[in-house]
Amino acid sequence: MEQSQQPFEKVNHPKHYEGKIECIDYLEDQFADRPHEWSAVKHITRAGRKPGEDELDDLRKAQFYLTRKIQMVQKHRAQEALDVQTKAKQEVAAKEKQELADQADRDARKKSRAKAKIKPKTKKKTKKRRR
Repeated sequence: MEQSQQPFEKVNHPKHYEGKIECIDYLEDQFADRPHEWSAVKHITRAGRKPGEDELDDLRKAQFYLTRKIQMVQKHRAQEALDVQTKAKQEVAAKEKQELADQADRDARKKSRAKAKIKPKTKKKTKKRRR
């Protein structure tokens, strides 16, 4: 019975993840939707504790996942900054377009008022008087 229990323990409760709380419980609680952080913490947790594995290998794996996550965050922030700049440029262009339309509207009204004030002179037809 002891031997059949051993493979289960290797899979579900490995010694290199033991502590006050199990690593898997912490990872599921804190990093359920963040795979890079999950993997980094997993490798840090077991570094130097997993039989047959070099501690530096696990630390390098953790570094790999953290580096990837950092690159993703930097890329995301750069895209956000670009989006902000693009939106600002679009707002400026829209404002300039509106200002041009408003100016054209004012010019048209001004021209219309000027036209209304200056009516073309028409020659009055006068009747010639007969003497």
